[in-house]
Amino acid sequence: MSLIGKLFSFMSHDIGIDLGTANTLVFAKDRGVVLSEPSVVAIFNKTRKVRAVGLEAKKMLGRTPGNITALRPMKDGVIADFEVTEAMLRYFINKVCRNHRFIPPRVVIAVPSGITEVERRAVKESAIHAGAREVLLLQEPMAAAIGVGLPIEEPAANMIVDIGGGTTEVAIISLSGMVFTRSLRVGGDQMDMAIASHLKKTYNLMIGERMAEDIKIAIGSATALEEELTLDVKGRDTISGLPRTITISSVEVREALFDALTAIVELVRQALDRCPPELSADLVDRGIVLAGGGSLIRNLDRKISEATQLPVIIADDPLRAVANGTGAVLQNLNFWLNEEFEGVHKQFWGRFLIAVIIFTLIWEILFPFTFKRTLHTYFLTLQMPVHRLKTSLNQLQARIALNVGSKNEWIQLAKELAQENAYLRLKLHEQADQIDLSQRVLELNKVRVEENFKPVIARVLYRKFETWSQFFIIDKGSKDGLEVGHGVICSGGIVGKISEVKTDIAFVELVTNPTFRLLVKIENDALPHALMGCVQTSKNCLIAHLTGLEADDAHLCPRQVETTFIGQQFPNHISVGQLVEVELKTNEWIGTVHLGNYLQWLDEICVLVPIKAL
Repeated sequence: MSLIGKLFSFMSHDIGIDLGTANTLVFAKDRGVVLSEPSVVAIFNKTRKVRAVGLEAKKMLGRTPGNITALRPMKDGVIADFEVTEAMLRYFINKVCRNHRFIPPRVVIAVPSGITEVERRAVKESAIHAGAREVLLLQEPMAAAIGVGLPIEEPAANMIVDIGGGTTEVAIISLSGMVFTRSLRVGGDQMDMAIASHLKKTYNLMIGERMAEDIKIAIGSATALEEELTLDVKGRDTISGLPRTITISSVEVREALFDALTAIVELVRQALDRCPPELSADLVDRGIVLAGGGSLIRNLDRKISEATQLPVIIADDPLRAVANGTGAVLQNLNFWLNEEFEGVHKQFWGRFLIAVIIFTLIWEILFPFTFKRTLHTYFLTLQMPVHRLKTSLNQLQARIALNVGSKNEWIQLAKELAQENAYLRLKLHEQADQIDLSQRVLELNKVRVEENFKPVIARVLYRKFETWSQFFIIDKGSKDGLEVGHGVICSGGIVGKISEVKTDIAFVELVTNPTFRLLVKIENDALPHALMGCVQTSKNCLIAHLTGLEADDAHLCPRQVETTFIGQQFPNHISVGQLVEVELKTNEWIGTVHLGNYLQWLDEICVLVPIKAL
């Protein structure tokens, strides 16, 4: 690490951030956890300016007017909205480093172990844009293990299970390294959704995210309790539309949480199955340590212990385990950044510069009257070689002008070379962006060749959202193998179908267009249904209509809607949206499908070209 960097480190205010799906914790060096607020941001819909962040924004969830939306920019432990996440990080950093704004802080951010390289880069760039000088990304299992005090540097197994809001992380650590790690996108948020879905299905009662979380904390459990608990729940009756209060027991909540908790237990069993035999022997004595807010569910340690036959321990402060881990890393941040291996010459010049500054200050103190004269003489001495060099260059330039040509010819040649260099750099960046774009879309959608489709990556050139005409124009056409009817998807789900093809461009009819039609199926239901586009919105969410339903299908809500291979336009199981309501309209039962808002700011898409059409 350079000496200038050491000076910056001494004067800056290093912080560690546990950037969670549900809550964000900030650890300040030598001060501990100084901030713990929900990862919620309220923004104005038209300008996308921030209205509130953290606790103030969480109070607005489900209670905002039409021009304001309260949302969670983090989903499943990764960034779902880059701009909003950047604004949230800037708010938290400025709040903690209020008195240290002269030099930007170095930041340690804990991220899930299972995220992609693109998602890691998105987190780092968000933090840098928010005001960080340097960013270190630390895997959450490692941070949690350090935070709870596990001896990770020893040649023995340490197993940590971090149950957060969006993900569950399981890791086996030895000698300060990951022997095995696995991430599952099941956490507290999925448990809240399961509770809300159970109440809607059983009691026809709609509740919000905050109420579902309160139920989970108050009476949630993994196994039977010695004395079962009850709780009064308030919500809106889906039939009458009026407020209503019911009483539920911990038994019902336990049934609602069964699938999510079973998935977590199975993840722990998979990790133990992949553990080397010698390390497995260590776990018999050391056991498993639980961290994260999800570990506070009653009897979860007992459930995991019964499934694995190993001792299970809940950390002393599970909610702050990851944040405390980032704080421990801050104490030796230079080692983690690998900056102690920089060249010796950098250290030499840094020390030389400090020595010159100290010598100058001492000279000014001891000889204040002669300092200016000495400094002037010193600078004149330094200028003499510069003048000699300048004279030599002028003579050389005159000789070149006489022997080769005029000065203008050299200038023109330099301009041409600069233009060619800029053109090559542009092409190189375009190729790098295209490779990165292809990898990101393929990872997000997991389109496989064996599903008889070839993905073609395209950029959106133009978008139009009008009442009777909603489409995209993309930069791929017939020369790339595109034809009318090919399916189009993105990271959020389906986008639409190719409606018109030119040589270099193509038109994409969006799923929200009134003329859009597609055969889909409801999750765990093999019967196909017709999906129709709709330009309306519901609860700030784009929607579509599902036909061919019956009155008995109302119990399917909420349920995921997926594509089918019928028509050979899309593979099976591509997400379409969520069926949220079934109601009678003009003597026909119509379902409402929430699509989300990803179409409005989409920049890249993936066209699915059947292999037989290539």
